[in-house]
Order: sequence, then structure tokens, then C-alpha cells
Amino acid sequence: MVGDVLAILSEEGLEKVFVVAHDWGCALASRLADLHADRLLGFAFLAVGYWPTTGSDVFGYWTLFSGEEGYKAMNNNIESAYDVLFPMDPAVWKTHTAPTDALKDFVTKGLRIEGTPAYWTDEASCVKSASGYHRVVTWPGLTLSLLHKG
Repeated sequence: MVGDVLAILSEEGLEKVFVVAHDWGCALASRLADLHADRLLGFAFLAVGYWPTTGSDVFGYWTLFSGEEGYKAMNNNIESAYDVLFPMDPAVWKTHTAPTDALKDFVTKGLRIEGTPAYWTDEASCVKSASGYHRVVTWPGLTLSLLHKG
């Protein structure tokens, strides 16, 4: 996407710009700052700060969330989904949600993680047992793929 931003700037005849980024846009602004600081006059990060390069994927879970069948896989394997999304040890997110397709593979296969997190309550169990996910298309071109309906 950095290349796309640079192409737009070039097409518009803009040599140097201020970049203002919010939330997930901060990852893109961070790459612009890292790779093309010569094109920036400055930048502002809102809600999320500068995002250093880690050398690994962090948004791989979106292949499940944005896919046509994602909500069905989550509903068919709700225990698996809750195990990985609310784990006893959040470090599992590095291997089970961040890499591309890792969450999709985990949930689709119905894999499980042992243990219950310390923060898990009886109320949370009630919400889980009554929950589910469904696909919602809201505006043309924008799809909110997984909405919790618990």
C-alpha cells in the first residue's frame, strides 16, 4: 500500500506531505516514515502510535474474519474460536492469530487450547453459550464480516 500512496502523491504532483493517521492507518504511516521519510514533512499518529517493523505478520486473522465462510466456521467451532480469542496465555496470538491463515486454520479444524483464563467468569460462559456470529453488509463496498450477536 505504501507504493499506492506514493503513486497517488506523484500523480497529484505532491513532493512532500504531512501524514495524519488513525488506528490501523498508523501501520501504513509508519511504513511511509520508515521507507520514504524524504517524502514527509511530518506525521501525526492518532489512537495508535508509531508501529515499528516486526518482521512478522500481525493481521493474518482477517482471512477468517473477512471471508465468506468465516462466521460459519466460528459458529461451527465456537469452543475453538473462544479458546484462541480468549486464551489463558495471550502469547498464543503470535502463532495462532497473527500469521496469515493461522486463525482460519485453527478454528476451521476445531483445534482447542487447554486452560481457562483467570479473567473468565461464569457470566462470560453464559455469554459464550448464547453467542454466535453473523455476516452483515452495511454500506456498498463496506462489509462488517463478523458481528457478535451474544
